[in-house]
Amino acid sequence: MDQLSPRERGVVRLLAQGKTGGEIAAATGLAESTVRGYLKSARQKTRTTNRVELADWWERHSGVA
Repeated sequence: MDQLSPRERGVVRLLAQGKTGGEIAAATGLAESTVRGYLKSARQKTRTTNRVELADWWERHSGVA
């Protein structure tokens, strides 16, 4: 979890809640392209290959049931 920046953690948390890129952008005040950049960076850091794997990684590592 520590490998993700606070902003990446926030974006991935929303992704794991089932939000789309547009919904994440609206909720955070970020541009959708910025959200995509954070998700790409988070996927690289967690060695996941897609959004589904990233959301699953979050569920396993966030400590939230």
